[in-house]
Amino acid sequence: MSLVSWSPFEGMERFLGQFGELPHSRVGFDLAVDVYEENNQVIAEMNISGIDPKKLDVEIDARILKISGIREFKKEQKQKDFYRREIRYGSFERVVTLPKKVASEGTEANYKDGILCVSMPIEMGSKRKKIAVS
Repeated sequence: MSLVSWSPFEGMERFLGQFGELPHSRVGFDLAVDVYEENNQVIAEMNISGIDPKKLDVEIDARILKISGIREFKKEQKQKDFYRREIRYGSFERVVTLPKKVASEGTEANYKDGILCVSMPIEMGSKRKKIAVS
């Protein structure tokens, strides 16, 4: 009688290995958003290089920021033999819950060097208030 060590993920690794390197490790980073507070504003920054700013939509609703747009496929005149095609094309949408309630009035969106920066003033009435229970 001999003992064989059991590796529950060995079969899965072998199965996934036949597809080569999977891009799953980078999937979540394509639409990554940094959100922070500065000077009574909530700032959201998103790296979306290669997108025409006219093809971007930014919507604000209290504590929700929605960024959507289209990255258009560039038509090529010459046929290329690709080893990899990881740049995504087509429409996208990212919805982020903001840490504080923001006012849509006074919100600004700027796109420079591939970075979309949305500055949203914090709504003053949104501070936490203790309510007495009667």
